[in-house]
Amino acid sequence: MRTAPLRTSCGGALRSPRFPPRPFQRAAAAALIAFAALATAPSCAGTQGEDGQTLQAYLENAAQYYDGGHYLRAYQQWERALELEPSEEKALLGQAMALYQLGREESKDGVDRLAEAERRLDGLRREGLGDMAWKAELGFAFAQQRWAELYDRKLRKLEADEKAGALAAEGAAQLPVVRAELPKRIARAEASFGKVLEDKRTEPNFHLTCWLGLARAAAMRGDWQGAHDWARKYEKKVTESKAFWKKQGQEYASKLFGAELQEAELRDVLANCLFKLGRDEEAERELDALIALQGTRADAYLNRGVLRHRRRAWDLARSDLRRFLQISPLPKGDPELLRAAELLVECEDELALERKE
Repeated sequence: MRTAPLRTSCGGALRSPRFPPRPFQRAAAAALIAFAALATAPSCAGTQGEDGQTLQAYLENAAQYYDGGHYLRAYQQWERALELEPSEEKALLGQAMALYQLGREESKDGVDRLAEAERRLDGLRREGLGDMAWKAELGFAFAQQRWAELYDRKLRKLEADEKAGALAAEGAAQLPVVRAELPKRIARAEASFGKVLEDKRTEPNFHLTCWLGLARAAAMRGDWQGAHDWARKYEKKVTESKAFWKKQGQEYASKLFGAELQEAELRDVLANCLFKLGRDEEAERELDALIALQGTRADAYLNRGVLRHRRRAWDLARSDLRRFLQISPLPKGDPELLRAAELLVECEDELALERKE
């Protein structure tokens, strides 16, 4: 006898590289809420009768777990669905996306899961999913962008060790490999985002997701004006979305929250682009807006601290750098932590000099 799933009704409604330009860094992006609908919406076709109801229940349970960020449980529910219907496309895509989300963890297991997610998404986008093909393509783009984030971080660490004369033999062997992989991953992400935009089956609201992805990819290539232009295109729609959901009732609070997450990612991208384009005042305003939206976002404090340090606002810079060092999830020895500590010492020294004068 099968264990009864949590729900047996049919139906349900549809529901994001790290982006680290050197030396103006940021941490991993927020959860890709806008993408959840691609892999979670249940279907009422296929397996019939009691098994059909059970299948739909597993799909709905998976959707609920995924929406709540319980990706391993979602994966398990999709696994049960596939035991009933091995060709269930939503379950196949859902599992791949759950692995991608688990692959965002900062661990060896996370890297292994990301590799498996990439393998599955690559297969799904090539296997003729029909109207769902663009969804697998978009998932593949996200996976490539995550790889780019990881390779970029590794490159920064290796280059910092090389500059300090502390690059071990293993690191020296890895350096050319990482330098080759980074642009390859960025190019793959850009190509897949472009395909999704060109696909007439793509749901229009996911064009925004692609615009932001292309902005991040352009920035990682050092094309700051191109990244800025993609971000401004994204800005208009996000601002309109946030204004719309603000006018709705409390029952739409989750929609407003999603719009604010999208805006936070936008402000982060724009701040980085404006910084690199030498428009510091505008960049700092974007970071002010980002911190107002997400007050515990460590990278935003580091970036604003860098800007404030650059304009010699020592006390304000010190406050931001201290906050970053308090809440940053980065591992000990990360170049960002070391740089923040150096800047903090400089701020303290400058403030001490001012007190003596």
